[in-house]
Amino acid sequence: MKRYFLVLAVLSIIFSTLVGINQANAQFSPVRTIVFPVIGKVTYYDDFGVPRSGGRTHEGQDLMGKKMLPLVSAVDGTIVSVNYPEESWGMAVTIKDSDGYTYHYLHINNDNPGTDDGKGDGMNAYAPDIKQGNKVVKGQLIGYMGDSGNAETTGAHLHFEIRLNGSPFSPYQSLQNATKITTPVYNYPKLSGEILPYDDFG
Repeated sequence: MKRYFLVLAVLSIIFSTLVGINQANAQFSPVRTIVFPVIGKVTYYDDFGVPRSGGRTHEGQDLMGKKMLPLVSAVDGTIVSVNYPEESWGMAVTIKDSDGYTYHYLHINNDNPGTDDGKGDGMNAYAPDIKQGNKVVKGQLIGYMGDSGNAETTGAHLHFEIRLNGSPFSPYQSLQNATKITTPVYNYPKLSGEILPYDDFG
């Protein structure tokens, strides 16, 4: 009988150890070296994993701010998608870096300036030359904060995600350690047929 309980105790310890390792791995979030994706004042906390309707959990970080704050590329990379718009995400951009991580910008502006009409087009959402396949550099202007998609009732914000192989992880520490800039970067390589912005003139 003692031997039986000893075996059970050993198995219990092994199981607890494995569960602890799995939980630690689940909580591990790589810290990426990025530029902060919003220029201007925002508020946020680590809301990754917070429950959402329909049994979902929050898969990114909500950076709350004012409509039309500039959004900039967090990394050097390639634009892999631009939405016009998607029902939940609204106007959105996804950028992929050379390490295979993807950076997702959701709820980009869909309004005409000074309104909440939902009738703004790509000119009011995205910077020039933001289209699938184009290269971007850290700090390059990509668009403007808004409330498109299912964010119409939550106030203007950027829902920012970082994923690897499609799996999201908390971007909180990456954002905490991010380099903040005060103006977009304009000294990036010219694309074919592109006229680059000059100072404050776009």
